[in-house]
Amino acid sequence: MDSLNKLNKILLQGKRVLVRGDLDVPVQDGVITDPSRLEAMRETLDYLVLRNVKVILMGHLGRPEGKIVEELRLTPIAEYLTSLGYDVIKLNVALGTELYQTLKVMEDGTILLLENLRFDPREEKNDENFAKDIASFGDLYVNECFATSHREHASISQVPKFLDAYSGFRLEREIENINKVISNYETPLVAVFGGIKLETKLPVISKFLKISDFVLLGGRLGINYETDNNYKILVPIDYLGDKEDIGPKTVKMFSNVIDTAKTVIWNGPMGKIEDDAYLSGTKEIAEAIINSKAFSLVGGGDTIEALNKLKITDKMSFVSMGGGAMLEYISGNKLPGLLALNFYE
Repeated sequence: MDSLNKLNKILLQGKRVLVRGDLDVPVQDGVITDPSRLEAMRETLDYLVLRNVKVILMGHLGRPEGKIVEELRLTPIAEYLTSLGYDVIKLNVALGTELYQTLKVMEDGTILLLENLRFDPREEKNDENFAKDIASFGDLYVNECFATSHREHASISQVPKFLDAYSGFRLEREIENINKVISNYETPLVAVFGGIKLETKLPVISKFLKISDFVLLGGRLGINYETDNNYKILVPIDYLGDKEDIGPKTVKMFSNVIDTAKTVIWNGPMGKIEDDAYLSGTKEIAEAIINSKAFSLVGGGDTIEALNKLKITDKMSFVSMGGGAMLEYISGNKLPGLLALNFYE
């Protein structure tokens, strides 16, 4: 896997660099409520802009399912990047004549933000021709979206086939820190999972049972999980409200286990974090992890949103921008985005 820092100013100057960014941030009423993923890209964007590169930034927001959804346009992303001091041009398309004409006149050191790639159904269908069309506008490709690198989508796994491809600085840091856990973690290892949909996390939970001393299932995951009397798995024994958050007995049980850990891997909040009335379970589990002094690897958009809301993100050892990608990587599955960068060769 080739790193972006292999390219110096002379090699980059005047080039058009396609950056697959991590743009899927929470937006409410047109305002970004948690810009963590955009902030994490800044090192890569700065590196390119300061070397007079024409940056073509692309990515997705939400799940428009292949059609235009006005609320999911990337205008808030453009506004936020502009507020950071970048010179940003925002297009209302991802391909076409407008893109071609803009590239002809845009200045070096400018960021051209394409519209939400998932407005086109070919993105999630991993369409090769769609990827080829996107690649035709760039000279180089950079993957700075670890969070979606477990998806076989055109901008992740197909575009790199047609251009020299490089890893962004944040993506490299994600892999470096996750590898530290995989190769040299201290035991006991406690895995904490939260969220709503058990079916999406069941394969990962099964794999974590093989490497973890305990697996704690918060949120609604524990409601339908069949433990088969496996002593490694602990599920909630009480809830708040209509099972919108774990209850105090569960918090105490989980915290006692976390207190024994030397390594904690956490993905998914314990309750309905958008409602402050059901944030306490997540808060208390986060505090238990911090107080345990264990190395903590935390990932997932909802988890990060909760930590930022509680203003304790910096107290975790490493916070991954990826949720599913982090879990897939730890589980030993090869990520399509990393395969496209020849990471496994």
